[in-house]
Amino acid sequence: MSWAMIFQAVTIPIWGAFIGWITTYLAILMIFRPRNPVNVLGFKIQGIVPKKRHEIAMSIGRSVERDMISFEDFEDLIKQVNLEGEITNIIDHYIEERVAARSSDKSFIGRTYNLVLDNVRGQLKQYLAREISENANEIIKTFVDRLETDFDIQEIVARRINSYDVETLENVVFGFTKREFKFLEIMGGVFGYLIGIIQVVILMITRV
Repeated sequence: MSWAMIFQAVTIPIWGAFIGWITTYLAILMIFRPRNPVNVLGFKIQGIVPKKRHEIAMSIGRSVERDMISFEDFEDLIKQVNLEGEITNIIDHYIEERVAARSSDKSFIGRTYNLVLDNVRGQLKQYLAREISENANEIIKTFVDRLETDFDIQEIVARRINSYDVETLENVVFGFTKREFKFLEIMGGVFGYLIGIIQVVILMITRV
């Protein structure tokens, strides 16, 4: 084997690894870069995310609403919070504040007033507690239905994503995918190196 063949056998896989790594690196970089459109030979080039930002935001919002968060989840969560007990406590507190003016008069009239007031307060609490207990599920269902009508998860998620500037969005994405992107770069180099070895084998076979 000549020195030229040895040189090619060594350098071709190395060049293949470099080309594989750099092309993968540029492909990842072009997800966000260039941030603004750039004219190259009459063609406008722009990163995928900056160019399709609105469509991507709407798609993420749609996926979140369809696959990740449902209004049935809200209903289950509200039931876990013991809404019945929370509402009862709030009403108790409200009644205590509104119907708390006991008379300090120790006369018959004052004692009668306090007795009637306590009786009214107790009966009001019992009535409201009974109504809440009997209609808790219906209250929750009505609340969730109203929430579903007025609360657009897709629009909220899309609006939040669109509110980020491109640099912030880039930092968010690269922040939790940095290791994965680095792995892709390495694998690009590995595949390039393997392709280079295959090229060397083919070159040797054709020259035999």
